[in-house]
Amino acid sequence: MNYGLINSLESPLGDCLVIGILSDNDYLEFSKYPCLKLLPQLTPKLQESGDWLWHTNVNAPSILLVHCGNQASFDRVTLGKRLTDISTILLKQRIQSVAICLL
Repeated sequence: MNYGLINSLESPLGDCLVIGILSDNDYLEFSKYPCLKLLPQLTPKLQESGDWLWHTNVNAPSILLVHCGNQASFDRVTLGKRLTDISTILLKQRIQSVAICLL
């Protein structure tokens, strides 16, 4: 798996974009990016921390949405748990390159 840092969601994203959603953040402001325009339709399907949703696009990177709980309770331990979940899912899907974003 390849790892790297990007400074914009408009950059090439690789095979998969992982988006960690905090339930009390206003993620709608990010839907201006083409890769995130489905957030308003997909995010309500995530009900509690640890829930995840895989969305495959035909001509764009796949999207993995992960519910990370609310901002007040999000800490290093929760981040570690979500990163473990994400790694497990990505390894099962045989993803070669990934961008991870926390909203």
